[in-house]
Amino acid sequence: MGVQPVIDATSSSNGVSAPDGDVTAAALKLDAVAKVLERTYRVEAARQSGLPLTASTIGVGTPRLQPVWFQIARKVVTNGWDPELFIRRVFHGMVAGLRPPGPRFLLSRRADEFFRTAGAAFEQELAIALRSQTNTAACSMTARQSAFKTPQDVWTSVLHDSHIPLSALFRYSLAIGISEKHGERFVKAAAWYLEPAAMQYMRDPEVYDRIWGAIIPPGFPAEARRIYARIVTAAETPMDFRK
Repeated sequence: MGVQPVIDATSSSNGVSAPDGDVTAAALKLDAVAKVLERTYRVEAARQSGLPLTASTIGVGTPRLQPVWFQIARKVVTNGWDPELFIRRVFHGMVAGLRPPGPRFLLSRRADEFFRTAGAAFEQELAIALRSQTNTAACSMTARQSAFKTPQDVWTSVLHDSHIPLSALFRYSLAIGISEKHGERFVKAAAWYLEPAAMQYMRDPEVYDRIWGAIIPPGFPAEARRIYARIVTAAETPMDFRK
C-alpha cells in the first residue's frame, strides 16, 4: 500500500474530514513533528556510530522531507509521544557502534518496544554507573594525595585524567560542586565538559533527573536542552561547529 497523503491523518474515524481550519492546523503539526524527528534522527545516528557531532557527520536536511517521516510523525502524534525522546530511546536500545537503522525501522514494533522499555533498563544502568563512578572518583583522589601539594591540585588531576572511567556528566557535576567552595578554577574545568555532558544528559533527561538528580547542578537541565536544541537545529542548516 502506498504512502498516504499527510492530510489523511486529519480525517475522523468515521471517514468525515475535519473542518478546513482543523485540517490546516493538524497538517502543520505533523510537518513540525516530522522535521523534529528527522533532525533528531541524524544527530542520534551520528552518535550511535561513534562519530563526533559535526556538520559533516550530522549532515544537512533537505527542504522536502521523505514521506516516511510523515508516517513516523503520525505514529508519534497518535501515541502522544515526545518525538525527540522517541528517537533517543530507540537508539539507546541498540548496541553502540552498530550501523544505525534506516528511518523505516522507526515504524516497526521493535522500535516501539525499544521506546517503551529503554527507560526502565536505563534507570538500572544509571544507578550502577553513579555508584561506580562515585567510588572511582573517591579512590582516585585518595590515591593521588601524596603526589600533589593541595587538594585542589588532586581534584584537578582527577577531573582531567581521561584514563579514569568517569563520564562527562559526572566530571561536569563534580567540577561544579567543587567550584562552589573553591572558585573559578573549577568552573573552567566544568566548562570543558559542558557540551558532552549535555549530550549525555539528553539521552533521557527524566531518568537522569530521577537517578542522578542529587549531583546534577541546578540550571544544568535547562542549559543541556538549549545545547541539544542548538545541535538539532543545526542539522537543518549548515553550521560551523568550531565556533
